[in-house]
Amino acid sequence: MIVTKIERQKKDPERYSVFLDGSFAVGVRSPVLLRAGLRKGDDVSPETLELLRGEEEFGAARLAAVRYAGRRRRTENEIWKKLTSLLFPTQAIESAIGALREAGLADDRAYVRAYIHDAQLRRPAGGRMIEHRLKGKGIPPEILREELSTALGPDEEAILAGRCLGPYIARMDRRTAAGKAFLPGERAAVLRRY
Repeated sequence: MIVTKIERQKKDPERYSVFLDGSFAVGVRSPVLLRAGLRKGDDVSPETLELLRGEEEFGAARLAAVRYAGRRRRTENEIWKKLTSLLFPTQAIESAIGALREAGLADDRAYVRAYIHDAQLRRPAGGRMIEHRLKGKGIPPEILREELSTALGPDEEAILAGRCLGPYIARMDRRTAAGKAFLPGERAAVLRRY
């Protein structure tokens, strides 16, 4: 197959259309075209054409992943789901997530540490509650266990529980004063559940 024409696309000036034997073959971004070194009149094998398509898919998947992860911190699982919803092939998704991992934009451990820190600032929660929330975001269990044990020791959870219970006990006391008395042992059970 011979390259008969390479022209800039009208809607996206960063992309080029490559025509082989007079018909459209593939659209690629300028860096992919430069790396391939294609010129009019070059002979292109089917393997080279597939390589161009694969490189273009990887570039597009990486760009979409960077845009998605650039807004706020994301887990690898969230990035995977987003790219899957955009119908990228599995190999392009794996490569894009690997590139983000190398750049430090996809790091589940850093995500867990930041999540624990932010959660304790907003509304303190125990290890089990945080673990439950993060499992829903697709964090691997071994990373969760390691990071939770590092961030929240048993003494710290007791301190957090005391900080959470203070305002709750004050609300309970106001209700009790208003005529809603607890049965014996009920108050302790309510505090444990909270």
